[in-house]
Amino acid sequence: MYKNIDELTPHPASHRIYGDEILSDDFLNSIKEHGILVSLTITPDNKVISGNRRLQAARELGLDQAPVQVAQYESDLDELAAIIDFNRQRDKTFSQRMREAESINEIERARAKARMLATQNNNAGRAATATLPEQPKGETREKVSKKIGMKPRTYDKAKKIWARAKVRQIRKPKSVTPTLAGQTRGESREKVSKKIGMKPRINTFADRIVLTESVKLIKD
Repeated sequence: MYKNIDELTPHPASHRIYGDEILSDDFLNSIKEHGILVSLTITPDNKVISGNRRLQAARELGLDQAPVQVAQYESDLDELAAIIDFNRQRDKTFSQRMREAESINEIERARAKARMLATQNNNAGRAATATLPEQPKGETREKVSKKIGMKPRTYDKAKKIWARAKVRQIRKPKSVTPTLAGQTRGESREKVSKKIGMKPRINTFADRIVLTESVKLIKD
């Protein structure tokens, strides 16, 4: 099954988590030479769940159509979970992984609430209005850290760094160049990246801020 490129749109949740893509020449050349070999997964209303990079490449190359498969999801949360699952093997920046973690927490909390309400309705035969209790921290922590490819202790550090980095993003600092005393920028990037379990890859403004905040946390 094929769809016109103009009919397809990236899923908003995918863009929120993974941001704008910078496509490599190799990727573009492969699509140009062989076409899109793996179908895009889309919703019935033509939002792309899996294949946003392929869609972007098709547009940049001026292709008219792309192969698609339509998937039906019961809720927005299920769509969000599918987006994260489809990107499991993707090479991700630190910022992308932390936005995944936020989304996974959102999914787990909403599903826990739904289970609680269903149980209360079944047991009491009435609508439930109780406040959602917090999930056991250890259980949620283990689940989220595993899904984003971090060890639990690394994830704990990452959350602190991410919280500080988001504050700096709001403030929009003029300079975010991370360095440690006596080191070049490249050496600092390698050292700090290793300490927080991320690759020394900086594609976005957010990732530069993350490294800056990492330096501070490590020096404190």
